[in-house]
Amino acid sequence: TPDMLGSIRLGMQKALSEYGRPDGWVIWPVDHPAVKAETVTTLSTAFAERRNSIIIPRCNGKSGHPIILPGCFVIHEESNPLGLKGLIIHSDHPVHYVETQDGSILRNFNTPEDMVYV
Repeated sequence: TPDMLGSIRLGMQKALSEYGRPDGWVIWPVDHPAVKAETVTTLSTAFAERRNSIIIPRCNGKSGHPIILPGCFVIHEESNPLGLKGLIIHSDHPVHYVETQDGSILRNFNTPEDMVYV
């Protein structure tokens, strides 16, 4: 697809057709490979306590990835200039931020040079 939001929508549609509706969706871009296992566990625990909420990690006041969306979250065909962030802003689901010291939630790895400091 031409954008990340389209890729997420396509993946969700495929999963729904093959497996049915899940309890939640973990949105974990491939350019965030260094997120610590403890962070994922913490996010999963927060989601288990708030199944209708959008769970977003934060480090030093900045939001990152991966995020967890409720299973009923829908990404419609129409585009949003702010992408997934725009859909979250306009969603009826409450947003719950999970504070972490894991700076890798903010770190994109897009080139081989980005991996130098891992």
